[in-house]
Amino acid sequence: MKKTVKRYRVLLPVDIGGRIYNFGEEVELELDEAVKYSHALIAAREADLNHRGTEGTEEEQDGRDS
Repeated sequence: MKKTVKRYRVLLPVDIGGRIYNFGEEVELELDEAVKYSHALIAAREADLNHRGTEGTEEEQDGRDS
């Protein structure tokens, strides 16, 4: 079974796998891991849309600037 990996942005400092991630950092986690740390994370795409509104191209919002 294929595991789902998504990118998340850290909202609260959190220790994930022995590394401390601070506010604003991004981390890629499998869904089951993300659930464990859900109190400190937000989906990176959702974070981008909340902070940048709907301005910019879709590629810019995805973080894939040319």
